[in-house]
Amino acid sequence: MDQDGLRTVLVNVLIKFLQEIATFCRIGSAKGDDNMESNILIAKEQWRKELKQEQDNLRLRLLNLENEKEVLEYKYQIAAQVHNRYHKGHYKNKINELFLEPLEQKLDRIEEEIEAAKTDKNVKGRILESLIEQLD
Repeated sequence: MDQDGLRTVLVNVLIKFLQEIATFCRIGSAKGDDNMESNILIAKEQWRKELKQEQDNLRLRLLNLENEKEVLEYKYQIAAQVHNRYHKGHYKNKINELFLEPLEQKLDRIEEEIEAAKTDKNVKGRILESLIEQLD
């Protein structure tokens, strides 16, 4: 993720937090509650939960991609075994064309997505952890 992407994530997260605080302050004012400190604490707790949920979502996305990669690798192994059993060119070429090449492309794509998800998890995860720590 480049610097602009990081700034965008950070700005969006901070804007959301400020909106939450403003919402709780307005609710407190509407109820006649002058205790803005408790409203801010409630907003911070809600936001902390949302940040932790976002961290969990990043972890789950990476886990799902890794599981998908494992399934594709298994399918590829089976297709490769079938491919190797045929000695005639026509069948071998068809198996290669219909199964092996598409699976190789999917595996390449999923590996790229896994690397992107790892980067997101690392970068966004550090940002989220930092923000959670600042809330404490």
